Amino acid sequence: MKALLFILLVLSSQPFIINGQSEYGSSVGNYLTSSNSRLNPASAALMKTEWVVSPFAANINVLNNYVALNMPYSPYRIINNSVPSQYKSNNQITFNWNWLKVNSKEAYFNINSSVVAQGPAVFVKQKSFVFGVYYDFNVYTRLSGLPSHIVKGQIDFLQSNQNGSLDTLSYDGFSLQDHHNINLLHHRYQTINFTVGKSFKLKNQQTLAFGINYKLINSFSGLQFTFKSGQYVNSNSSSSPFPNINTMMNLTEMKGMNNKFSIRSLGAIDLGFEWIYKNKTTQRKPNYSKYFPDYKFRFGMSLLDIGNLIYNRTIINDVRLNQGYDRLDINFNSSTSNKDLVSQMEDKIRSSIQVETNYGKRISVGLPTRLNLYNDFQLRKNIFVNALIVKNLRNRNKNKNMFRDDWIQVAPRIEFKYFELGLPISYNSFDKTIKQGLNLRFMNFFIGTPNLISLINIQNTSEVSIFLGFQISNFKGQFIKKKTPYMKTKRRTCSEF
Repeated sequence: MKALLFILLVLSSQPFIINGQSEYGSSVGNYLTSSNSRLNPASAALMKTEWVVSPFAANINVLNNYVALNMPYSPYRIINNSVPSQYKSNNQITFNWNWLKVNSKEAYFNINSSVVAQGPAVFVKQKSFVFGVYYDFNVYTRLSGLPSHIVKGQIDFLQSNQNGSLDTLSYDGFSLQDHHNINLLHHRYQTINFTVGKSFKLKNQQTLAFGINYKLINSFSGLQFTFKSGQYVNSNSSSSPFPNINTMMNLTEMKGMNNKFSIRSLGAIDLGFEWIYKNKTTQRKPNYSKYFPDYKFRFGMSLLDIGNLIYNRTIINDVRLNQGYDRLDINFNSSTSNKDLVSQMEDKIRSSIQVETNYGKRISVGLPTRLNLYNDFQLRKNIFVNALIVKNLRNRNKNKNMFRDDWIQVAPRIEFKYFELGLPISYNSFDKTIKQGLNLRFMNFFIGTPNLISLINIQNTSEVSIFLGFQISNFKGQFIKKKTPYMKTKRRTCSEF
């Protein structure tokens, strides 16, 4: 790790655009209270049942713009232990570095990763009020601006040395170019969420709902690495191809408040509202099932993650070149290898840098604050189409902030009491591609992905995106069975459809 950081100190390349992780492709259905409340806390106030319990859910989104895994067999065969024998050694699965493919069109390597483990969630409805409590564990990682030739050099080294490992650095992969910034941000934190929602009946059977969610946050750990090169003037000296530079590197290690939840961190909040509009084509008879959505459209807006992570146990290392340091005078000619150049620069920089270390400084890291707008239309019974916009509200130029990518989605779906199928089509600001997703719910279990290709063609992909979960409620026909009129009379009524 020290060798890598030192090499990054002497790198130079072109500026880049920072990107963030992607919002998963929710179809904003009517029966998944636990999931929808994370998109908009006001959705909880419109839940169809008296209570909802979600034992678990997970949302995994990991993608990069440069490296793809191109395997000769499906990784699913690892799960069912059916890997072909030619890819095993001593009955152990082997990995070939030649399976890694790079996108030669990309000049910079960016990774965005978001993993959210959603623990137990409970929502209870009391007349027009809904109260909920749920737990989330979050892992956020963003690496951006790393020159792709560094990654390419490392992969070339591994492919030519199959016994190599990722902790073996190839110096031949590093070369020196122009001016650049590299940023790495990693945070692990957990939240206990308290949700309150209320619905209001308006004229003409319209409904308005408001919701607020307070997050009690525990910041486990954080890491921030930033490399910046300052203003420079190109050197005309034939003895050195390097510019005059004033380089700065920052490495910050962060730990939370003794790994405890603390009200002193102030936490964070989510705010939202929904408006339900009905007309004659969707208003149901009085004895029609209360579980079926009877609106023409529902419009929602929410502000999520308004707040910060707080760290009070920190180590901040700032590395700068000395004031009197003019330029890198390195003996250079056409036969000088990159390894020799790096070695010379290491010796030169060791005698030319100054390191300043600070302990215990309180650091505030912005959560990925964002605005969600959506509208859900009921075209006819059981057929819906949803439009969703996610807009990042955090300053992307502040390296310590977490943020989400901008996201646009259109999701047609069919929705029944026990079954739901959605086909979201989305576009995000990270990879700037249109993706086809899939959302599926069967009774209490739901699963989906914003990128269906990444799950079907998993042996040739640069992305892993999936969400899944399970919830139970007092929904008729699921786990709580109640006698209905037709059980007694043997005749079905409207309330059973």
